[in-house]
Amino acid sequence: EERDEDGSKVERHFVRRYTIPETVKEDTIESQMSPDGVLTVKAKKLELQSSSRTIPIQCATGQKRPIEDAPESEKPTSKRSRKGKK
Repeated sequence: EERDEDGSKVERHFVRRYTIPETVKEDTIESQMSPDGVLTVKAKKLELQSSSRTIPIQCATGQKRPIEDAPESEKPTSKRSRKGKK
């Protein structure tokens, strides 16, 4: 900011640093300062690749079929212990 006071010049400035998240596309960063001093920073996020995938499950007989269609004897059972529950 600059202004004249009694023929003299006054200049003030400050520095503030912000950390931009790593999930931001650096080439899309835009900033704008409003007349009343509000700084707005906008950027697009990086597109994250999905790390999930589908893995088919084969029965011991070699046939592929959903668990819902399998006979009760072939359905997996949970072997979790239920300690403390009666």
